[in-house]
Amino acid sequence: MRLRIAAWPVAMALLFVLGAKPQDREETEGLYDSVYRNCEHGWAVRLPPGVIAHGGDPRPAQHGFLISPPQPGTRKVLNLDAARLIDFYDDLDSTEIVSPRAYFDQYDKEAPDGITPVVRKIQETTFRGMPALYVRLSKAGPEHRDETEQIIAYHKPRGLGGIFYVLFLRSTPKDFANDHALFLKLQTGFRAYPERHGACPEVKH
Repeated sequence: MRLRIAAWPVAMALLFVLGAKPQDREETEGLYDSVYRNCEHGWAVRLPPGVIAHGGDPRPAQHGFLISPPQPGTRKVLNLDAARLIDFYDDLDSTEIVSPRAYFDQYDKEAPDGITPVVRKIQETTFRGMPALYVRLSKAGPEHRDETEQIIAYHKPRGLGGIFYVLFLRSTPKDFANDHALFLKLQTGFRAYPERHGACPEVKH
């Protein structure tokens, strides 16, 4: 569901629809197996060994990547509706929201099925030195319960306007602990550059 580029990140966190398995076909472009770099939007992520980030179909590589927690090394096309999904992406602050909390509140919509997610925790914090918001949501649907966790951080690299980085995890209650562990490893590998680069600098541990 893409309301617009600014509306997608938080709207995705609130959809909580039933997941689908990865499609049978493999991706041939936009796969990253060591480092994902986005010089244009000022960030990069060093990936844990064996993890494949999908920056192609359906996630445009210029805005981020997807990872499958149950199959972190898969090369098959991932589904944005998957019950278990990690999604790291950026969102240019074209409307000058600036605040991560205001960004979340602006796109905090009721889910399409009419079941409003329960906010288990929401806390202003910092992430890699950037102002950020931590959000944990839960939704009990007719067939299963979804758990999501996200960090929304605001950054303004030199040579680029304000930008939000959204780190998003969707999981199930029984798989949340394992998926959260991978989510934390990916957070550890995240780097935001102080300025926009034509060529990305090396991503160090």
